[in-house]
Amino acid sequence: MKNPETSNSIRVKRFINSSPESVFRAWTTPGQIKQWFGPPACRPVDAQIDLRVGGEYRFRILSEESGELTVRGEYREITHPSRLVLTWQWEDDPDWAGVESIVTLEATARDGGAEVQVAHDGLPSEVHAERHAHGWSGTLDKLSIRGEVISELCGRDRFVWNELVTTDLNAAKAFYEGSSAGRRNLSARTTSCLKRTGRMLAG
Repeated sequence: MKNPETSNSIRVKRFINSSPESVFRAWTTPGQIKQWFGPPACRPVDAQIDLRVGGEYRFRILSEESGELTVRGEYREITHPSRLVLTWQWEDDPDWAGVESIVTLEATARDGGAEVQVAHDGLPSEVHAERHAHGWSGTLDKLSIRGEVISELCGRDRFVWNELVTTDLNAAKAFYEGSSAGRRNLSARTTSCLKRTGRMLAG
């Protein structure tokens, strides 16, 4: 294996309007991974997680550009709810033969939400570093949008990812306007976030 700390490293950071606990669950629960993970042009179709040090994960992702892809790895460190360290390797890609990169996720409580950083070290080339910088940026954008919408509609203490897994924006608005938690007119900011989320989910 190549040394993951020598070159081709990226860092991507976002503020998520939810607690580190909620962010941690979003990254470690198969059902939630399938609902949001990946940049806008990608959609998870399967997620297998054995959440323990030495345990493995495997995600199958459908990409508009590349078709079905599979990434797998092993959990190296699990510090609930603030830090995950895992290996990251794409299957069926010759560029990744003998390469085991390292992803570190850190979620730090700040201003009632979480400062989230993804560090990815040991990518096989500058080209792959650029691709993953784009991918992680889009992934955290989706995470951030969901945090903003749920926080405004229901409050940070009621952060549930699957309530925004819809492309029917009118139904989503009607649900929240009619619920006890969100019985009020949606603000322009929230409507904008719902539209952006719907476009991402629609692919």
